[in-house]
Amino acid sequence: MSIALGTLPDWIAGVSTTGALIAAGFAAKAAFGQVQHLKKQVRQATQLEEDRRKAQHRAQASQVAIWIETDGDVPRIMFGNQSGLPIYAVTVVCQIHWLQKAITVPYSALGPTGVARELVRVRKSLEATAADELYTPIRVVKGMGRVKLSKQLREGSKLGQLGSSSWADLVADKVSVGLSFRDAAEVPWARHPNGHLTEHGMGGAATAHLMGEWELL
Repeated sequence: MSIALGTLPDWIAGVSTTGALIAAGFAAKAAFGQVQHLKKQVRQATQLEEDRRKAQHRAQASQVAIWIETDGDVPRIMFGNQSGLPIYAVTVVCQIHWLQKAITVPYSALGPTGVARELVRVRKSLEATAADELYTPIRVVKGMGRVKLSKQLREGSKLGQLGSSSWADLVADKVSVGLSFRDAAEVPWARHPNGHLTEHGMGGAATAHLMGEWELL
């Protein structure tokens, strides 16, 4: 290709303009990539901060748990609070599925536990509500004329019909337990039977949420 001498400056100027446009395009693309990368970093940092805030917000409540254990023929309602701080306005809710009935046991506060401990009042309330339908009190006379109160399976009891061999097995299979409480920051929470932890606007709402959830079971 030959270029007339008169057009050479125009040709050079055109090439220069084209090169400048190409360079500007690459620069714009690079700048756009940098902006997108920066936006991604900002989103990630924001998400990390939100996750950190949520974890801190749930720090105490996440260390509170309640569950059922069996010790021979004795079912025990166990409670653990590894947060190092007490919880307040506690309501333990037990749903007795075969009776379609729920019982609630309130505590003004429950302190931290080094190891899990039994909530005896809950067990006794559960026994008073449910076990009386299955068992009847009897008097057992032991040596030296001592009398001991005991229990025997009531005739026609539903225990076998419910597919359980003992009171402890029945509770383990057909009782759900959860609790509502306020943490040290006065935030209401509910610990569900399946282990889920949910936050609520008011303490009463946490308990009502548990009760309403179980009504659907």
